[in-house]
Order: sequence, then C-alpha cells, then structure tokens
Amino acid sequence: MKYERTKTGVLIGLITLSFFLTYQLWTFQPSSGPLAETTQEVVDNDLGEGRIFTELVQPEQIVFHRGEEHSILPRGSQLFTDVYEALLETGLGNQTIMEPAVAGQGIEIIFPDAIPREMFIQLFDLNPDEVSLPIRDVDRLLVYENVESQQVNLQLASNREEQVINIETTMGPTELSELLLLNEEERPAEVVKESESEEMLLRETLYTTVTEETMRPETYRVETMPVGQFNDLLFNEEATRQNVTSDRVYTAGSRMVRTNSNGTFLEYRNPLYSSDPERSSTHIAERAIDYVNSNGGWTDEYALSRWTDDGNSEHAEFRFSLNHVPVYTYRGEGQMIMEVRRVGLQMTDYNRPIFYLNNEPLEEDGKVELPAGVEVMERLQDQPSFELDKLTNLQIGYHMSAPNTSFVSVEPAWFYEYEGEWKRVSFAQENDYELE
Repeated sequence: MKYERTKTGVLIGLITLSFFLTYQLWTFQPSSGPLAETTQEVVDNDLGEGRIFTELVQPEQIVFHRGEEHSILPRGSQLFTDVYEALLETGLGNQTIMEPAVAGQGIEIIFPDAIPREMFIQLFDLNPDEVSLPIRDVDRLLVYENVESQQVNLQLASNREEQVINIETTMGPTELSELLLLNEEERPAEVVKESESEEMLLRETLYTTVTEETMRPETYRVETMPVGQFNDLLFNEEATRQNVTSDRVYTAGSRMVRTNSNGTFLEYRNPLYSSDPERSSTHIAERAIDYVNSNGGWTDEYALSRWTDDGNSEHAEFRFSLNHVPVYTYRGEGQMIMEVRRVGLQMTDYNRPIFYLNNEPLEEDGKVELPAGVEVMERLQDQPSFELDKLTNLQIGYHMSAPNTSFVSVEPAWFYEYEGEWKRVSFAQENDYELE
C-alpha cells in the first residue's frame, strides 16, 4: 500500500514537471545576444567607447554664398568647426513657413548622406513632441536671410524625396552677416555640376575649389584590438577557431568572425534564413550606432557617410576621418569604414577596422601641393570614358597605407565618387595623372 502511494506521488510529480517544461518551451524567447532589436547598454570592455548620434554626424561641406560668389570652408579648419557649431546652437521655430529661399547671402551645409528626421531633431536639440517636420530626412541645409521680413530662416532639403521646407530661426541678420565675414581660411569655389530644379538645394550642386591646397602627410603608431574580446561580445558561447589559408576564422553555429592575416580588419556574418522577415521601425543608422556601441565601440573619429534601404536589407556606413578629413582608401581599397547590415530585425553583417591610431602623429617633414578642384575636374572630363552624370562627388581626403603592423601613413589626395565608388586621382607629374 505504501509502495503504491509512493508510485502515485512520483507519477503526479512527473506529470506536473511535464506541464511546467511544456509551458517553458512554448513561452521561451531565444536570446540572440547582440542581435536583438533593442537599444543595449555599452559593454564594459577594453575596446572602444560608446557614442551618441550627434557625435557621429559631420558635414561633408560648408559653403558660403555671397551673391554669385561662393567659397568652401576647409574640413579640419577652425572656421569649419566654429560655423557648424554656431548653426547647431541656433534655435528653430516649431512651424514650417511657405516661401522660396533666395540666397543673396547664406550658408549651405551639405551632409555625406541624408540625416533621418528623428536624428535631425536630436542634432538641433529640439523637443520631438513640439516639432513636426513634414520631411523624412535632410541632406542639405541653407541658412539665409529673407530680405523682406529681415528674418533668418533655415531651409531643409531632402533630395531623396525631392522636397524642401523652411523654418524660422532665432538667429538675427547681424549674426548671419558676422559668420559670413571674409576669412583667410575659406577657399574660393565654383559650381562644376548641378541638375535642373527651381529649388537651389535640389540641384545637387557640386562645388569645388579654384585655388591650390597645401596639406601634410602624417604617420601614426597603431594599436591592434584583441579579436578574442570581439568574439566574447559577438558569440554567446565559445567560438571554434578554424585556420583557412592566411585568414583567421572563428565560428559558433552559423555565425562567423573572420580577420585578415594582419589582424587589422574584422568581418562578422550571421545569415538570416527567412523569406519574409519582420521589418524594424528603428532607422538603420540609429540601430547601427547602438550595435557598434555594444560590440566593440568606437575608436578614433568616425562619421555617418552612407545608408541604404532596398526593401530587403538595410545598411549603414561610418567613415574613418582625421581631423574631419575622411580617409577614403586603405591600401587602394575603401576599407576604413564601420559597416552594419540588417535584414528584418537581425544584424547580419558587421565589418570594421580593429586597430586605432595613437593621438599624436609622429614628426613629419614635407608638404603635398594639391591642384585646384577645377583643374581636377577638367582632367577627369578629358578622360574618353568619363561620363559627368556618373560623377556624384569630388573631395579632398586621405589615402592610408601601412608599411608594417605598427605604423600607418596618410597622404592627402583628391578623390572622386563615380558610380557609387570612391577613387583616388593621382598626379604623377606636373602634367600627368592617373585614375585609380
């Protein structure tokens, strides 16, 4: 009798345990670690630091307009920084106004790619509950004076949407005039390409310099970040190391981390096997920042340079810079970017440099004389296969090389964006050049 009672008790316990385990199975939500579509805390590690969006946005160009004359502020100059910060500190009204922007004089701000509306509101430190912007993103700004009302307004343009809106500012005409005072740091400029539009900011105008520029090459010591710490962040379990040719590959299930032979660049892959993934409501640029914050963080200087959304996948890029001057190529390739790709809610690709520069460059002798932008433009157009419609940008930047794993050197050069790819223009001799 006692045996039967014991057996009954054990049976009841097993049934109860079965119900509990079944419930846990049905309600279980798998943890995807750093892949979850949430804003995460910055992991405490010895790698990079966490940053917010406003620290990762820099204009590509600031242009002064004085009637028919234009000038460009050199990136990296104190004038560039002062003007940009002054504009960000300008108060904006809560309502849009209807008027054409006639830039007798004004300041144009051009970003490398469009800034999402929510992030633009953060950039100007506005209250999202009080500001309503009927525009999804902003890639150009124009601060100008309405001569009739003597009011300084801000025009916002989205070339993706082909739309402009105008907002009142708290800046006075005198303040705008003071910002536009002639300064020895600015460079006279000309328009070398623009499309047709009634709205100035929708012409996608390409400005470039008419005078030569002098810059210095520099050399820096570098430090490499340990790939093991990235594995700890990207994998929730111990990774298996595999040796494949000269690359180093680490895997955990379908996830993979690969570093190059020098251990200076990292690629992370986590493929999503779904034909119809759920879409995220968080913009890819914002989500990418959170993801980098939680998976190695930021070193050196980076700024949002590009983002895409083709309906199936989204990706964001943050380009490496030195004193706001972008590094467009590394050993002939455009690797100096943080890149994050998302499919549905899952981050499927993460590419980045895993080395950083010491703060101060080594002593460097010599200067590089760069030709005027208009001269570069003329030489580009002399190429038989060159098509102006495929040119989207022309900028001064750096080419980075690595003589060994302890040092990198940067050399100033002209770069042009052609069919979505940045290429260097190398002037071999005074009257000779080559395109890379």
